[in-house]
Amino acid sequence: MRNLLTEYENEFVQCRGWIAHWEDLPECSTRRVVVQQPTIKKANKDILYDNQAAISTEHHLNLFIKHSDIIDYGCDFALYSPINFTGYVNGYTRSDGTFDYGVYANKQSTIEYRLEKLEQSIEETFNSEDFPSIDYVESALNQALLLLSELEGSGDCISTFYHTYGDMKDSLSSLVICMNSARAKLKGIISSRKWRRTTNKKQSKLGYIASLRKTGATKGRPDLRMLENGFDCS
Repeated sequence: MRNLLTEYENEFVQCRGWIAHWEDLPECSTRRVVVQQPTIKKANKDILYDNQAAISTEHHLNLFIKHSDIIDYGCDFALYSPINFTGYVNGYTRSDGTFDYGVYANKQSTIEYRLEKLEQSIEETFNSEDFPSIDYVESALNQALLLLSELEGSGDCISTFYHTYGDMKDSLSSLVICMNSARAKLKGIISSRKWRRTTNKKQSKLGYIASLRKTGATKGRPDLRMLENGFDCS
């Protein structure tokens, strides 16, 4: 029996282990995963998983994942691949009538993964030779706002395998400020007559800025310096 879990019934925990076996149960659209040597830790949104207080390391846990939720785990389902997951400690009765405790996985948070993808996309877009479109900037802004809302609405039940709650909130708040600023600066550039003439000639971002530099038009223009130098939220 997993005795060390008895004091944590109904508490939110974070776990990391290795995939020892899995099988699909089509009759209930579920995948049963046997997680070997899972280390179960008392969740704390302000502390990374690696630094959280350990409750126990068990021989194994059975993890039941809905097929529609498999993608949220962000791992390769291969023998001995690592797997991270969150859930709640609960008791259950086995088919032979014995009682024990396990971890019932909740809907896994994907905020960490989606934030990393958004940051990567923004950096690549702003570091390219072409100006980002207003549509792209507004889409990035809306994604950041959505993630920030999800994060703030998660309460204490957030995974912190790679980033703490505070780190993610700071990053998303900075992205919102940055995208708002970029949108305003881009609107100013696009509304200029010089930009409209340049656009008709199919000139690149760097070509447009170079043409302005020749005439001294870049002086006192932090918006152009931002776009010339790439992604910078400062």
